[in-house]
Amino acid sequence: MSQSKTKTMLHTTRNSIPAQTRAAVVERLNAGLATLIDLKLQTKQAHWTLRGPGFISVHLLLDEVAGGIDDLADEVAERVAQLGGQAQGTLALIKDNTSLDPYPADLSDVEGHVARLSDSLGKAGAQFRELSDWTDEQGDNGSSDLATETVRALDVYLWKLESNLRN
Repeated sequence: MSQSKTKTMLHTTRNSIPAQTRAAVVERLNAGLATLIDLKLQTKQAHWTLRGPGFISVHLLLDEVAGGIDDLADEVAERVAQLGGQAQGTLALIKDNTSLDPYPADLSDVEGHVARLSDSLGKAGAQFRELSDWTDEQGDNGSSDLATETVRALDVYLWKLESNLRN
């Protein structure tokens, strides 16, 4: 799992999770935030450049997926703040902390985009599955629940997207 390459600082909070645990969770949540923001941008890249059979249905689906991922990123950033952390969502930090492979800028065919985005969704889902288990082990049920909810949403988007692939 990718871990944030920035120093984690905490703001004062009365949150009962120990500061050392909160700092470690914030670091991993920020890595997940970077992945989600990257995933949203990859989805929009596909949305903007998509061409070929099935265009309109996939084009509309990608809008739904991008909006949903944006909502997930917002929830993760807010959880970081709840723990006393600082969300790390700048372009430079996203580039340094995402777990996703760079998205090809020259891709245009529907099936190619669907397959490539499915890879990214699967990788993001795996990152949040691991985060859910790890935060649960750390005693942070709130972050674990958020990671689980994120996995569920990413799994739905993956299912909808993969349903457009030929068997």
